[in-house]
Amino acid sequence: MITLGIHDGHNSSACLMKDGRILACIPEERLCRKKNWCGFPEKAIRACFEVGGVSPEEVNAVGVAGLLPPVYSLAEITTPKGFRGLYNFAAPLLPKKFLRSSAAVEPAVRILSRLRDRRGIGDRLLRIGVKQRPEFYDHHSMHVLSAYGSSPFYRRDTEVLVLSCDGAGDAVCATVNTGRAGKLRRLHTVCHYNSLGELYARTTQYLGMDPTSDEYKVMGLAAYANEKYGKPAYNKIKGFITVDKDGFGLRNNTRFTKWHYLKELHRLFKNDRFDCVAYGVQRMTEEVLTEWVVNAIRKTGIHRVVLSGGIFMNIKANYIILNRPEVEQLWVLPSCSDDSLSIGAAMQASINRGVADFDPLRDLYLGPGYSEVDVERALNDYQNGISVRRVEDIETHIGRELAQGSIIGRFSGRMEWGSRALGNRSILADPRDLRSVSRINKAIKKREFWMPYCPSILEERAEDYFYRQKDYDPYYMVMAFPSKRKAVAQIPACMHSHDATVRPQLVNKEWNPGYHKTISAFEQITGTAAVLNTSFNLSGSPIVCSPGDALDVFMQSDLDALALENYYIVRNGLKREP
Repeated sequence: MITLGIHDGHNSSACLMKDGRILACIPEERLCRKKNWCGFPEKAIRACFEVGGVSPEEVNAVGVAGLLPPVYSLAEITTPKGFRGLYNFAAPLLPKKFLRSSAAVEPAVRILSRLRDRRGIGDRLLRIGVKQRPEFYDHHSMHVLSAYGSSPFYRRDTEVLVLSCDGAGDAVCATVNTGRAGKLRRLHTVCHYNSLGELYARTTQYLGMDPTSDEYKVMGLAAYANEKYGKPAYNKIKGFITVDKDGFGLRNNTRFTKWHYLKELHRLFKNDRFDCVAYGVQRMTEEVLTEWVVNAIRKTGIHRVVLSGGIFMNIKANYIILNRPEVEQLWVLPSCSDDSLSIGAAMQASINRGVADFDPLRDLYLGPGYSEVDVERALNDYQNGISVRRVEDIETHIGRELAQGSIIGRFSGRMEWGSRALGNRSILADPRDLRSVSRINKAIKKREFWMPYCPSILEERAEDYFYRQKDYDPYYMVMAFPSKRKAVAQIPACMHSHDATVRPQLVNKEWNPGYHKTISAFEQITGTAAVLNTSFNLSGSPIVCSPGDALDVFMQSDLDALALENYYIVRNGLKREP
């Protein structure tokens, strides 16, 4: 049974699945080279067929995430244009009781779903060679299924609490569900008027950053304001969104939504420092999310929890949820924002055709890999100004060079799926030296000064560097942990400079033997079982996908070297700055 899942909205993607196993999952942005690209993911679909070794004609079913037409531009999100803008403009005039309730969802979906270009998507699939007509599923059901179906709890005969929460999708911002033995049941739906994610996005925009993209920067900034100075800002915003005490809902206590928030945020915070504003919205988000999760646990009596939706990309809130005594076990879907919806769509199409089981998600190397011929062809286009040599034991060589202070782009094997680089499309550096941070920022990333970098740590050395709770294994960089004394001594370049937390990737030897060998080589020389890892991309651009992408970024940056599969590349005459 071969199924194709498609998400054609914000950060669109495609997923190809065979008999419950993911063959490939690829975000369109990696191929079209436009960050957070929205639209029909034709390049990603074609790439999935190539990676999976499947022809379009073999597809048995196609699932598409989203009943409503997707938002294709930032203008549609932030300004009162079009039908959505008309609704946003009229929302404050409608009865608050109606807007708060899930009753508002059905009429919105019924009206707006007529604008969904179902025939057009089917025609585009036919041109690719996919003969099956697409089926369309609602946004939050795909968030829920992608998380539950990929979790270690799927098919177990024990109940699991499955929660989704994001800015909005198909007029919904959050859902509460239970799962048991592969079956899901929805208990509650929260209308998007009550969106906690929307408020966070508008605060991001108020602070001069890109909404639905730069929220992680606000989260990183929040730690710099202490309670004395940040609490006044928190007090101004803390009652905007609250949790229903007698139910599963979230409640918007303002008269604002979407772009209406901006005027109110300016009125409230015009005299507050930017880090205090970030502190206020982050603390409020942590408290509301945690209370909502705990409230759902207490009402259902279910202590195993699965989380999905863009708001659970908030690594600080995730750690607080993990540490609640009510939470027995926790699974957060890696990269649980909208690029995961195609996984849910492929799963739902499989379920509709009788597939009853899915493989638990393990490593995330689900994208394209490239042959030596592909690498050599790319190298031929960049002959001038570089020196290239083939190194058979490239992993050990990278480890040695890192120990000497080099900053290296690593391109190896299949590309990672998701928003976090996990070693195969990464920039690596020495985590012991704080100068690595300023050098990477200057060389390539142009990263905000307050944002920390992250460590990749050998799985067997995890206990040396951070306090791990409830045997949670952080393979995917979805949670921040408090660091231990050894981390302060050995990986200071990979810690938040203010609160000393780390967002680790544990490197499993079976999942990525080459990357594990690189870090092991570094450890043999330095005694440090970790390297600094950040995504291999230019500022504002997607992570590299192909050898040509990697060479292009290398030539536009001041990286010391590029490890392109088994080729080690430097610029002629390059002298490293101290």
